[in-house]
Amino acid sequence: MQAYYFKSLPSTNDKAMELAHQLTTPEFSYVVAEEQTNGRGRNGNSWSSSAGGGLYMSMILRPELPMELLPQLTLVAGVAVCDVLKSFFLNENTAEVGIKWPNDILVNGRKVAGILCEAELSGEHAAIVVGIGINISFTQEQLPVRMLYPATSLLLELGDSAVLPSPVGLAEGVAVALKEQFEQFYLSHQVFDKWSHYDILAGKRITISTPDRGIVAGIASGITPTGELKLIDEQTGLLSVITAGSIIEA
Repeated sequence: MQAYYFKSLPSTNDKAMELAHQLTTPEFSYVVAEEQTNGRGRNGNSWSSSAGGGLYMSMILRPELPMELLPQLTLVAGVAVCDVLKSFFLNENTAEVGIKWPNDILVNGRKVAGILCEAELSGEHAAIVVGIGINISFTQEQLPVRMLYPATSLLLELGDSAVLPSPVGLAEGVAVALKEQFEQFYLSHQVFDKWSHYDILAGKRITISTPDRGIVAGIASGITPTGELKLIDEQTGLLSVITAGSIIEA
């Protein structure tokens, strides 16, 4: 596991994929930047990535897994990030650290981190890059305005008197947790139980905008073994499976 640190990058995911093309770059190597000038999340959404306020990192994976298991790597990453963030709230009995399907990490219902997995699966340079952004010391004024699941930071959740981790220190902790969880998944092919422990949507009525079915509403009922969201229709009681989408009401 090798770390690459940069003052500024357009995108840590792009840099990690560039390094992944060099076959001498070991698996689980990771890139950290103090700022990203073109950070992004799912669906091309921008991710606030100014210097000093957050952790911006990307890890290189070279998994030898069946193709159908690859989407679950996002779930594995979510578990690892939650494990690390939860350690900061051991003395906060009311703090809830959880995952909003598929890739948002929340603290007390507010988004503190996001995950973006990107892949190049053809040719000899096949690799997956797991990008992670965590808001550390941003103030409320520095964060983007979100109507659903407002943005937050470790500073806002822990308070002004808290000792916050440095981006480099947090990156090291997250990298160790990611490596451990990915290695376990490579052997077991199981992440369902761990992910369900952090699932904040289970049992809640939600509305989702999907690319293939339009707007869909129902009761969230966990995920399938391959990571799709299960939704129960309130009228019929029938179960449907959502493979992709964005939650617009919960």
